[in-house]
Amino acid sequence: MSGHVETPTRTFTAGGALAADRRVVLSSGVLAYAGINDVGLGTLEVDTFASGDVAAVRLNNAQGTQRFVALAAISIGADVYGAANGKVNDVGGGAYIGVALSAASGDGAVLEVLRQNEPGGNITHHAGDATLTRSQRNSVHTNLGAGAAVTLTLPQDAVAGDRFYFNAMAAQELRVDPGAAGAIYISGAKQTDNKYVSFDDEAEHLTLTADGNGDWVAGPSTGTFTVEG
Repeated sequence: MSGHVETPTRTFTAGGALAADRRVVLSSGVLAYAGINDVGLGTLEVDTFASGDVAAVRLNNAQGTQRFVALAAISIGADVYGAANGKVNDVGGGAYIGVALSAASGDGAVLEVLRQNEPGGNITHHAGDATLTRSQRNSVHTNLGAGAAVTLTLPQDAVAGDRFYFNAMAAQELRVDPGAAGAIYISGAKQTDNKYVSFDDEAEHLTLTADGNGDWVAGPSTGTFTVEG
């Protein structure tokens, strides 16, 4: 018979030896380390030593902060993402975990993290030029209200997996500039560093994702795009 818990932890059967404070998932009904893109159940409260061991997992929806094992050094205040073998790091591309409230010195160090949702999800209308920040990732940007060309410059500190969405809502050029840090992959080629891509028909849209090397890859996108000469 199914039941429920009203506590921050729940017990599960382990599929093998697993370390405390690592992210876990259910695999074939038993606990295993979470992968890079797995949100997971939560983190193990104690070590397990063999298949069949029973251990408590601190669930993702538990109140308060949570302990995680780092894959590499992480600074206080850094965004934390999923890494291999149930660990976490500050490199984008994996499942978003939260914000580091303590530092990790390196691989195997334990840090405190405040779990929260991935930033973004808002829409901003730009009637003039603007430089976007990394905190605006996963958000939509338009040129609604613009009476002339608008240039939006992408953040120079983006990490792999950061994504921005651009939509033309006025019949003016909406220019998206990668900045000096890199270039945009679009129209079948990597374009020149610091050269913007523009479009100007209402409902045309462009999605750009950071590759972690300073560059951005386009897609999915709809419209006719012009690259700065």
